Amino acid sequence: MALEAKTILFDYDLNGGTDNQGNIKEVYNSDALGNALKMWLLSSAGDYIGEVSRGGPLVPYLDKPMNDETKQLMTLTITEALTTDFPEIKIVTFTIDPNYEKKYWSLELVGYSDIHKIGFVVQEKVRSFN
Repeated sequence: MALEAKTILFDYDLNGGTDNQGNIKEVYNSDALGNALKMWLLSSAGDYIGEVSRGGPLVPYLDKPMNDETKQLMTLTITEALTTDFPEIKIVTFTIDPNYEKKYWSLELVGYSDIHKIGFVVQEKVRSFN
């Protein structure tokens, strides 16, 4: 895809996909912002340069029991972290739902970046370690 005049954000596909010419897939604008938020959510302690004890807000809950209490704590922690770390992002909807049978959390974050003037949707399934 050629860069469009309105392209603001650019990234590479997190899944490592390639196009029909063998190049790594590129993502733009809302997809690029979604990539950044996925990486932030799932970053481990040590991923932040200069703050080695800090990691993403989701990781500490992945070894907790899959129950309503954990779901509420995850929702609160992620919402507060988004507000603190990314004040320019407005949350439209944010849901976390457990899939008990397959042992994963399903997340959906719909939001809007005031700075970039773009909306985004982040959908992710994250395996529970418990």
